[in-house]
Amino acid sequence: MARNDRFVVYTIRFSTIKKIMIFDLVAGTGLYYVLKLLSAGWIISTAGSAIGSMGLKRLAERLPAKAGKFFR
Repeated sequence: MARNDRFVVYTIRFSTIKKIMIFDLVAGTGLYYVLKLLSAGWIISTAGSAIGSMGLKRLAERLPAKAGKFFR
């Protein structure tokens, strides 16, 4: 029997990771504080910031190529 011994290596640029982290921190923190002011509850604020930052990332994927360049 022949075995297919393949080893795949994926590389991710550090600049891509840095952009994602900065976006996630800024968007998540901003949403947290806005929701905290509006709802005065930390549970709602935490859940809202997590869901909101994921929603913003998905929205950025749907933008045209030029507008969504920052997130790709």
